[in-house]
Amino acid sequence: GTPHDTAAASQAHAIAAASSRTPHSFAAAATRRASMRLLLALLLKSGSTAADDAVAAVTGRTTGTGTGGHAQAHKRSPSSVLGTLADARSFFSHAPYDAHDSQPAEGMRAVTRQMLHAVHAVRGGQAGARLLRLFERLGDERNCCVRVLVIGGSNACGAGNVGGVFGRRHSNLGKPAGINGTWSAALIRYLNARSQRCCATGHTLDNQCINGMGTSGFNAQFAGLLGAKHKASPPNLVVVDTGANDFNSFVEDELKGRPTKAELQHGHVLDRRSQARLREIEVETEALARRILQLRPTTALLYVEDAWFNKLTSSQVLGAWNEHRPVLERLGVPACHSTLPLAALDERNRSHPLARPQVLVDVVHLSRWGHLLTAFFCVAVLHAEGEALWRHSAAQREARWRASLALPPLDPSIEGLVLERMT
Repeated sequence: GTPHDTAAASQAHAIAAASSRTPHSFAAAATRRASMRLLLALLLKSGSTAADDAVAAVTGRTTGTGTGGHAQAHKRSPSSVLGTLADARSFFSHAPYDAHDSQPAEGMRAVTRQMLHAVHAVRGGQAGARLLRLFERLGDERNCCVRVLVIGGSNACGAGNVGGVFGRRHSNLGKPAGINGTWSAALIRYLNARSQRCCATGHTLDNQCINGMGTSGFNAQFAGLLGAKHKASPPNLVVVDTGANDFNSFVEDELKGRPTKAELQHGHVLDRRSQARLREIEVETEALARRILQLRPTTALLYVEDAWFNKLTSSQVLGAWNEHRPVLERLGVPACHSTLPLAALDERNRSHPLARPQVLVDVVHLSRWGHLLTAFFCVAVLHAEGEALWRHSAAQREARWRASLALPPLDPSIEGLVLERMT
């Protein structure tokens, strides 16, 4: 950054250029070795990226960057990798949609800047710095292929039950998204479109969703499912989508005992059994998040929240969000909450593209349009996280990543319970 550094880098480039033109002979090899010694001295003195380029010009190789030897010269910023939010909005606006769903272009136009800010419900803190390795990989112009592992329930599977008890009193008659229409599949399609040159085979999506499965179930199957996956094919990113199953307000309130009008007016109070379950959800969430983060230092973690229950009949409109949030904030795990800003909209306009009957295909599950919208929100959150990391220097980013390897201490009030779930 200083004039001295700039001059040193320029001198390094000059040496590199001259050395690369030297004929191949024993004498030339000696000359190249001497040039390299001077070049490396300049590199250590300047510490500049330009000097890294010069080393590459002489040797045909690149200097290590602390990320497994990937080339700094071949790295791109998150903005260039993910594109702008306008790029993402345009991509998802032209995605295929179901005839009964809102047209994506109309819905995308309805998304405001305030909504994009609100969906970033938890900003990445200590554990959020793990995303650095994901962005570095995506920015590698030689090989940017990444593997994304998703765990969650029926929403993550693209399920939906139009008709029957789950489809009653809901106007949207569209078809369920299906496994290929999920938000995670749409996210991968977007990443593929942005990285055709450096990942010709396409990024890998490993969707391990299980209908009806919540956090406790994935904790119980952790060793055989997540542990085995990490050993066989380590993912660069793990995404958890369990909020609707961790606390299904439709089942808890409507099927097991709908609150009275008086209870709603004065704030519906959950029974003791449900209150105990909510505390249990926080414990299970802490255990699962810590187990994922402890598997591999280069694996990042993101939570996607998409539960949205009827606020007139549900005690927890956003599912288990109130129990997930404190855990994610403690650990610094970023969260994309696709329905948080939408739940605050006026529900009387049921035909609005961001209204609940359009975003959901029944009383629980996302519609095809809801999945596209969630994918767009995920891109927005990743974009914001990348921009926040890249405001720091390369050395500062590396320091933040190293700090993310040590997790914060457990809350003493739940420490014993969490450790029990982690064994």
